[in-house]
Amino acid sequence: MMIMHKRRSFACFIPAILLLFIISTGIISCQKETINFTTPFVDNGTTNIVLVDSSTLELSTIYVDSFPTSGSGVIFAGNYADPQFGKISAESYMQVGLPPAVTFPNGSVFDSVEVILKLNKTYYGDTTRPYTVSVHQLTQALVLSQGQSAFYNISSRTYDPTPLGSTQLTVRPGVTDNISVRLSQAFGQDLFNKLNTNALEIQNIAQFLNYFPGMAFTGSSTNNLVLGFNDSAILRLHYLKPGVITQDAWVDFNITNGNLSFNHITADRSGTPLAALGPGNKQLFSSQTGNAAYSQYISGVMMKIGFPNILNLQSLPRYVRIISAQLLIKPLINSYLPYYTLPPQLMLSTTDQYNLPGATLTVTNPLTGATSSQYGNLFIDNVYGTGTVYTYDVTSYLQSQIAITQNNKNGLLVIPPSPALTFNRVIAGDSKNTLNKTILKVYYVSAP
Repeated sequence: MMIMHKRRSFACFIPAILLLFIISTGIISCQKETINFTTPFVDNGTTNIVLVDSSTLELSTIYVDSFPTSGSGVIFAGNYADPQFGKISAESYMQVGLPPAVTFPNGSVFDSVEVILKLNKTYYGDTTRPYTVSVHQLTQALVLSQGQSAFYNISSRTYDPTPLGSTQLTVRPGVTDNISVRLSQAFGQDLFNKLNTNALEIQNIAQFLNYFPGMAFTGSSTNNLVLGFNDSAILRLHYLKPGVITQDAWVDFNITNGNLSFNHITADRSGTPLAALGPGNKQLFSSQTGNAAYSQYISGVMMKIGFPNILNLQSLPRYVRIISAQLLIKPLINSYLPYYTLPPQLMLSTTDQYNLPGATLTVTNPLTGATSSQYGNLFIDNVYGTGTVYTYDVTSYLQSQIAITQNNKNGLLVIPPSPALTFNRVIAGDSKNTLNKTILKVYYVSAP
């Protein structure tokens, strides 16, 4: 369905473009199923600018098979239950290497061992409740298979279910910095003894990784919170040096290969609008999910916006070409709450029937000619919610699509700039949604 609005006629092209910004705020969409035409303006041999307010966008939610999570510089641990996206779980794996050669003074004794984690200020869920993070010993090495270049969200490694150590705390965003997890005394004593006796297990990195393949980080299943940490975790062994005054000293085991650190992310969508989405059903149209489409790449879903009727523009009387097009993605009212925040930035990536991300939509600065990616210029209406919107210039994209003569399944995918590093999510309504509607506004030139 398209509603066409003619505007005043102009003698030249440049003033017409300027008018677009003046009239765009006064357009109201329509729900009719036929194309309606306004009464033509008096033809003075000038160019007409026509607005088509279209509600024929095709919104759907796409299943993401897998994506790389290794070498990202961030590790996640925790769980939370999202009524719209399901039960999300994150756990991470990393390995540490040997410290430089160390010699303990005679009489030194083991004190304690800990893992020090530095928060990267990424969190998702309820930070008012106590959070528990646990450290487990891997029982499977972090080794890429032949021909494999990365670990993925669906990759995992086995670990001892009994933690080496756990700690509980209440996270204060912006304040909490480092977290210390005290590990088992037995493990620490054994590690100290091997270092002190220069045991076979610490002769080289291969022997050490056979003895201690690495660590897994998990969060309690009842936390309702996922935290992000830098992958610069430190395994620190404390010991006491003898003397008149006993001195505390330590040895650090640091990350040996950050490219092998990775996150394992799972989602149980049972009982949610996305319950039918999965490997056997990789696309759900908005009509199947309450007239809305969903995007949270890290949990395996992304929004697709199609333009199935864009070719119909060419059948309009005196159509010449598209000169401007604006896409307004409107998150549903009450879909973003303190626990479930909107992504501050969202990109649009071209795609086809295979629904794989392609080129990112850019915009050109008319003054400098420089191009840059579009991130939606998110505006949040904190009063009523109806004005919350991501805005994109899709002029060039639609110009290219209308030049394609055959029908296709091309479209735009809605994903964050770093899709594997954020749990923020968005739910947008289609043309039949009564809360908020994603809108396409197309301005084209009409011949006199």
